Amino acid sequence: MSNICFITGYYKRLEHLKITLPKNLENNSKADFLILDYGSCEDLYAWISQYKDNPRILYYRFTLSTPFYHKCHAKNIAHRLSTHPLQVDVDADNFTGEDFDLWVMDNLTAGRVISPGYDMKKRKLVMGCGGRIGINRDNFMLLTGYDERMTGWGFEDSDFINRSRFLGLEEVIIPTRFLTNLTHSDGIRYKYLKDPYYYRNRGIRNENKRNKTTMVNDDFGYYESRFITSFTSSSISA
Repeated sequence: MSNICFITGYYKRLEHLKITLPKNLENNSKADFLILDYGSCEDLYAWISQYKDNPRILYYRFTLSTPFYHKCHAKNIAHRLSTHPLQVDVDADNFTGEDFDLWVMDNLTAGRVISPGYDMKKRKLVMGCGGRIGINRDNFMLLTGYDERMTGWGFEDSDFINRSRFLGLEEVIIPTRFLTNLTHSDGIRYKYLKDPYYYRNRGIRNENKRNKTTMVNDDFGYYESRFITSFTSSSISA
């Protein structure tokens, strides 16, 4: 097993994953890839089964049927399932670029969090790649993951970076050569969210920032773990 894992929370984005995953695999020989299908009832399994014997592809499915995509819950489940020391979120529509895994291993130390640029003093955020956040697994657990009160669009990533800073981590900006994505409408991004608007998420982010909050969840990404299956198992504990 590699010590680095690229994590993708997935919900009805097969047309994107078919394009990005093969290329990202080709460009990153040192990383494993964990795909968590958040019960999207789409034919992902039929397609991704071609990688069933590839030890670098870790596929899990959240089998509890849900009409909505809960981004924070999905990401938290995936991070718990991964035992890799270095964990990086890579959205289904994102390309990592060549040798991103090597850059991560050189730059993601225990005292750092990597991001696409939430420190606006250093660089403007690269749009479409806002979820590209990497952190040491132990620190992810200390932060109790992404804030699962957020069910809408946006701000869960900037909130996570804020809380990482409050934990004492240094934010390191990912070079733009590693930050590209497929072009599509914003409607695809929030189509399956319970709350397609960002107001509630922004309010939670601002509240956490005012209070300098680090820990936000009790049983983050865990309480539905009995509904997790993989290529080889009908039930897995997260």
